[in-house]
Amino acid sequence: MKGRRNRGVEGEELRKRELRLGDWKEEEEEEEEEEEEEEEEEEEEEEEEEEEEEEEEEEEEEEEEEEEEEEEEEGNGKKGRMGDRADRRVFWSSSHNED
Repeated sequence: MKGRRNRGVEGEELRKRELRLGDWKEEEEEEEEEEEEEEEEEEEEEEEEEEEEEEEEEEEEEEEEEEEEEEEEEGNGKKGRMGDRADRRVFWSSSHNED
């Protein structure tokens, strides 16, 4: 009979421990789920930021290309500027060499 009583008392203690462990496991699982959700949110935010950066870079490139095209159309492109400088040097050197 002592064995049964001990088992009964020990059984209750074991049940209490199991309940505590069960609660602990549930809390642990909830924390893990929350961490996973946070990680997923962070990854999504990073992806969105990368996409925004790529879009900004593309817009900047398009703007630069448009500016270059406009400058070339106006004759003020890089090639035009160098050509103007070269013409000025030739003109300046030829006018001074005549003296």
